[in-house]
Amino acid sequence: MKKCLLFVAFLVCCSGYVQAQLEASNWYFGKRAGANFGDGSLAAPNVLFDGLLDTTEGCAVISDSDGELLFYTDGLNVFNRIHRNLENGDELLGSSTSSQSAIIVPNPQGNNLYYIFTVDFSATAPSDDGINVSTVDMGLDNGLGGIIPEEKNVNLLPAATEKITAVKHGNRNSFWVITLTHDRVFHAFQVNGSGVGSNPINSSIPGPDIQDGRGYMKVSPGGVKLAVANFYSQGAFLYDFNSISGAVSNELNLPMENGYFPYGVEFSQDNSRLYVLAYNEDLVQSKLYQFDLESADIQTSRVTIDTSSIPRGALQLGIDGKIYRAEANLPSLGVINNPSGLGALCNYVPNSVDLGDRICKEGLPPFVQSLFEVDIQFEDNCLGTLTEFSISTSQTIVSALWDFGDPASGADNTSTLISPTHLYSSAGTFTVTATITLDDARVLEFTKDVTIYPSPIANPVSDIDICADDTQSAEIDLSEKDIEVLGNQDPNENSISYHESQLDADENQNSLPTPYSAFDGQEIFVRIQNSNTRTCYDTTSFTVNLRQNPQLNIDPLLVKCPGEPVTVSAFDPDHQSYSWSTGSIAEEVTISEAGNYSVTVTGTNGCTVEFDFVVEDTIVPIIQGVTVNDNDIIINTQNGTFEYSIDGMNFQDTPEFFDLETGIYTAYARDLFDCAVDSFVFGVIDFQNFFTPNNDGHNDLWDVSVLQVFPNSVVYIHDRFGKLLKTLTPESEGWDGNFNNIPLPASDYWYHVVLEDGREFKGHFSLKR
Repeated sequence: MKKCLLFVAFLVCCSGYVQAQLEASNWYFGKRAGANFGDGSLAAPNVLFDGLLDTTEGCAVISDSDGELLFYTDGLNVFNRIHRNLENGDELLGSSTSSQSAIIVPNPQGNNLYYIFTVDFSATAPSDDGINVSTVDMGLDNGLGGIIPEEKNVNLLPAATEKITAVKHGNRNSFWVITLTHDRVFHAFQVNGSGVGSNPINSSIPGPDIQDGRGYMKVSPGGVKLAVANFYSQGAFLYDFNSISGAVSNELNLPMENGYFPYGVEFSQDNSRLYVLAYNEDLVQSKLYQFDLESADIQTSRVTIDTSSIPRGALQLGIDGKIYRAEANLPSLGVINNPSGLGALCNYVPNSVDLGDRICKEGLPPFVQSLFEVDIQFEDNCLGTLTEFSISTSQTIVSALWDFGDPASGADNTSTLISPTHLYSSAGTFTVTATITLDDARVLEFTKDVTIYPSPIANPVSDIDICADDTQSAEIDLSEKDIEVLGNQDPNENSISYHESQLDADENQNSLPTPYSAFDGQEIFVRIQNSNTRTCYDTTSFTVNLRQNPQLNIDPLLVKCPGEPVTVSAFDPDHQSYSWSTGSIAEEVTISEAGNYSVTVTGTNGCTVEFDFVVEDTIVPIIQGVTVNDNDIIINTQNGTFEYSIDGMNFQDTPEFFDLETGIYTAYARDLFDCAVDSFVFGVIDFQNFFTPNNDGHNDLWDVSVLQVFPNSVVYIHDRFGKLLKTLTPESEGWDGNFNNIPLPASDYWYHVVLEDGREFKGHFSLKR
């Protein structure tokens, strides 16, 4: 297999392979610089101006399989595809001055999960925060993605150098994420469908500790070699990597010229060449070296490709098969156009990509190196659909023989088509083998495990009919439809989401929350997806219909006159049937007894409303008396709310009346429903305020004749000490101011009136001499 990979050069990918590679289509780096590689066939990448990164070194980007941007980061902050802060995407533990501050690895099951591995700064000492991982769920924030809070900044190593790289596991169903600590131990973490393993494969390499953690590390696209650049100290090294076990072994020192310290490293797409970018700070000069990995003596195969005054920088393989050089502090990228070419044949061109007004710095975004590997490519891995296969090369494929690993399909298990299709007989994992012959007579063999997933069925879903008082919108629990969508399918094997449009359902974006406020007549689109893959799904839809509840005009509290019935009506033109708690089914009922009642009304649209109401007898007013205070009075009644009057015509809601003239009045109190009235006769008596018993014919007597309207009343006169001085009746002439025929002195005296009905009132007057 290794030999075959080394022989396949200059491969330009298409079909399923392009789709896989497009995860590395977008780059963001430096001072708001960016590049888009399209499908890898562009003569030069398109420059992007919408990025928000401002990073000296580290950065990482990931796109989806169609090349659409998902998110990017400098190791501290994460930005989503619309260039806003990713939900919960701040305060990561990387560093913009770490060589490889981050790398992004997808969950291999393709379930919308991605892992951001961050690497802290550690130039001359071990880092403070080391290696951490945060999980991004692209289903969060309506499809814009977000970091799961409880899976943020999970520490994997307490300290490490500024290096990290990733490649597919040899089983092709998981990934290795590899980093290096200062004690020269490689740590390979496995990422599978369950997430990131906490127990790495550790490979200890003898030798002195690494003093400077700066510089890049890359694994070859084929997963067989590992290159490390240790800036300043030990230099550049090449290792063997076992993609099955995760072990690193067989260190090979790659010599640099004196005073030149390696920083950037990268492999050619066919794994045949290694490039190292080294920098001499004293000379302010960098050199780009090439090592021939097919040479019998790799150490002596070093060739200088370029010497320039450009500072140190990263090297990064693109999906077009070219290697790009970060031209630090310049608005450009250098390009190795033919990385597999020996020496000058690699065709290195400095200042090749013009970044416009954006500035490149030292770093470029690393990717899972397997994205650049030549491999069997396929599209559509859902049971019941044709799976398309291909292997592409710039050379002509003369013939091909495919074995789809599906013997149950009989004669259809093999094909001699160069780009065949196959309909799998069942779900499961199948080992596909492709043997191709090129026009130069070379014969290459490739194998790949392909998992075929069951395709879910979106069962028909009934419409939601809601009876509501407000037919503009209503809150609904969309998840209640899950059971209809699933039918007999396993809920653990399938996930369901709801969307506002067919496009959103097909693209699995902008899923609706539960509960959701829907409007009348709205069509809701449902997506059911195999939980193990995003590509196997089905859709259906249903409509939300909001119906108007019957509107009843019944007072919840009805008051009737005692002993008299009250008629209650629930009639409305849109009402269809009635059911009263009295047993009646008529539009209205007559109720004679106080109590609790209800009516259930069904409208012509089928909506039903039950309405409860209470019937009470009004309280009959009883006047207990009238309080007279000079010319002001208060009508006193038992408990209840009444209306009051002193003329029987003009009623008010308060029992107080003011400034009445002397006379006899009738007080009235009636209930608010005009069922009953009570009355009470009273008088307002205006006695003299003073008298002057001096026999001048004016005010010689204190007169009580105003009480003649109460002939049986009695008036008692007291001095200031309460001594009874005189008792008068309405027929008395009055009091002359004497007691036992002796004139009393000028002073205030008190009266106490007891009316014939027992009412009493008091007051005082003055005797003047």
